[in-house]
Amino acid sequence: MRNYVLLIALSLFLLDVYAQEVKYIETENIQFQPNETFYLFGNDVKFRAEPSTESDVIEVLKINSRVTVLSEENSTYDYNGISWKWYKVSYKNKVGYIIGGLLSLDQKAVGDSIYLISFKQNTLEGGYDLLIRLVNKKTLEYIELPYNLRDTDIFSIDVYDNKGLSSIKDMFLIDFMAEACGVDGGGCYFFNDGESLTKAIQFSRMVDGDLYWQYEKVVFPRDHGGIKDKILFVSEHGETLNEDTNYKKVITESIEFTWKGKFLEIKNEESE
Repeated sequence: MRNYVLLIALSLFLLDVYAQEVKYIETENIQFQPNETFYLFGNDVKFRAEPSTESDVIEVLKINSRVTVLSEENSTYDYNGISWKWYKVSYKNKVGYIIGGLLSLDQKAVGDSIYLISFKQNTLEGGYDLLIRLVNKKTLEYIELPYNLRDTDIFSIDVYDNKGLSSIKDMFLIDFMAEACGVDGGGCYFFNDGESLTKAIQFSRMVDGDLYWQYEKVVFPRDHGGIKDKILFVSEHGETLNEDTNYKKVITESIEFTWKGKFLEIKNEESE
């Protein structure tokens, strides 16, 4: 049990240390805080004089335009199946209103790629889809890819260059936050090849107290232990067989992949 307590303490410590660097997003608690800067997820957004779709348009704003939230309004507007609040915002010394569904929940950039995110209701499977928009910084052209969030309620995002994988330009990561024992704390990588954004590989990290754990990681060519032009998937399964003697059984497996432009099905690859 002491190992689990130490793990929780370390996790809390790391969360505190990186609180300013990592932004966690909750599907059931969507908020844009006053005095914070956000970027537009929507394109050709109508920046309105009042919190209403019937009010005058002050200006039409392009995707990734930066605004500062001043306050949250009581009025709402249904967009992408979600009832979003209106927000009073400032843009280049002008004050107006934009609905929350047109603001990006977070923004990450690498090279000339900009990643923006928002939510929509998934009417077929239930829950939410995360909408990922990959924007070209120079042209502002963008592509959109949905990802169903059934595996997580709290997550953060990050971006990287190609990490030595020459067939792609950069990558986007959804990093799940495990809220409790038995909840998946893994994530999913998406690859940008310069023309399309593709769901690439998903991994899992799960702990059940100090009795069982499953830890998966993706190793890229420039990572420690990486292999040139290969993706290495490593899985560790462990369980405590005797708590008194701290006797553990650990099984480590790994498999190499070559990226071929489609989602890497781990089980299918292993069976071939």
